[in-house]
Amino acid sequence: MLPEIIVAVSLLLVFLQIGLPLSIAQVSEKDRIIVLEMGASAPGDIRELCGIAAPEYGVITNIGRAHLEGFGDIETVRRTKLEILETARVAVVNGDDLFLMDGIRRSGFRGSVIRFGIESPADVRATDVVLGERGADFRIEFGDRPS
Repeated sequence: MLPEIIVAVSLLLVFLQIGLPLSIAQVSEKDRIIVLEMGASAPGDIRELCGIAAPEYGVITNIGRAHLEGFGDIETVRRTKLEILETARVAVVNGDDLFLMDGIRRSGFRGSVIRFGIESPADVRATDVVLGERGADFRIEFGDRPS
């Protein structure tokens, strides 16, 4: 049986300079892991939030055009999201997002990279995906080992 790990999760939707410190302030001594969402509306925002939270792991789900407002172009969105790599020692990233993967390669990141995805080679893959009214069902494969 795996040991119990207490996890604190940011429930605040305000994830910029005010919401992130408020989320951290709500963490108790029992919490072993904190999951915080970081968002950006301009270049430098993620770097600033990393100065507050000092993440060991950074998860980047995608680089999308939905974030263009305040950035001007998709390359600036990518550079801003990749600011987390300046602090994190492990990057958990969407291996199916080729634009993201190219940015990580170009960044010179020297930490560990854990890739997740469906289509591209990944360390953690979802297979047999079935979308339903209440979400998705799928199998998870870790490397070459199906679960």
